[in-house]
Amino acid sequence: TYIVSGGGGASLHDLNVSAAERAEEASFRQAFAEQYHATVLEVTPTEIRGQAISNDGELLDSFSVAIPP
Repeated sequence: TYIVSGGGGASLHDLNVSAAERAEEASFRQAFAEQYHATVLEVTPTEIRGQAISNDGELLDSFSVAIPP
């Protein structure tokens, strides 16, 4: 499992154009938002939890992944 988060700093890109230009990668996308955001991770001994939060505080996406024993 990996996370790619590009939500801070540079100018925003049209994600539909990006997906069309890189169709081989588009099927791997689980969620996307064309807005500035931060990714917050919480790691415990049993799981990793993450949240993508927009710069105005809106929760854009969240996930959890269990850590195998």
